Amino acid sequence: MRPFLRYIYIMQAFHEVIDLLFPHFCLVCGRRLGQSLLCSGCLPLQPVLDAPTRCTCCFSLTPDLDACGRCTLCRLYPLPFQRMRFLWSYEGQARDLISTIKYRPSFRLGKITAAHAATLFEPILHSGSWDLIVPTPTSRHSLWSRPFNLCLLLAKALQDSSPGAGVVSDSALLHHGCRAPQASLRPRERLRNVRHSFSARAHEVEGKSILLVDDVITTGATSAAAARALLLAGAAEVDLIALARASTWEQYRMKLYQE
Repeated sequence: MRPFLRYIYIMQAFHEVIDLLFPHFCLVCGRRLGQSLLCSGCLPLQPVLDAPTRCTCCFSLTPDLDACGRCTLCRLYPLPFQRMRFLWSYEGQARDLISTIKYRPSFRLGKITAAHAATLFEPILHSGSWDLIVPTPTSRHSLWSRPFNLCLLLAKALQDSSPGAGVVSDSALLHHGCRAPQASLRPRERLRNVRHSFSARAHEVEGKSILLVDDVITTGATSAAAARALLLAGAAEVDLIALARASTWEQYRMKLYQE
């Protein structure tokens, strides 16, 4: 046997012994695994796919579309972003996965999920090009409890996966804090809580096409406030991309326009 092959077999055996003595466990459900840190049962199902009956703006599923593919609400009550895209509905496996990353917090699981999501987003990224990829910043309160920003991890993974899609800027958008954490509030309170929480650096965003990155769109209040701050600073246009969107968003869609 060639020395190189012998070395490969020895190293394989070595890793098998290490895995036996120090097994991996799924970071979500705790199931014992071989090499991975996320089991197939906790990985969200296939992403929401483009369909002829999805609005080209808000990505909602509806048969009532105009010649440009926009739904009635997007025609009557335009959002501050041109297009919204997300991978999953915020329920079941997707909810468990994202909640684990954010509230038990796991940087490793965040990196794994961001890399996986970036590969699923590739068709969308290849169909567009932006000057900047801007992650939604977190408040200082959130960073105390979770010392990483999932949106930034996702933004960097998107840039690595599709370098032509845009350049990540984590300084273009600033978070000035909220009266209370969004997750602790009822949906109606979230709309007011983030109204003046963001500002953008005009010298970075003026005239630029922006891809805004969020993790979960619940009422849409945070994403809308961030997008308005970018536009107020002179951004040419803003698109929004997120891991998941909650069904709550449908109930508060019109209030985003009124805000």
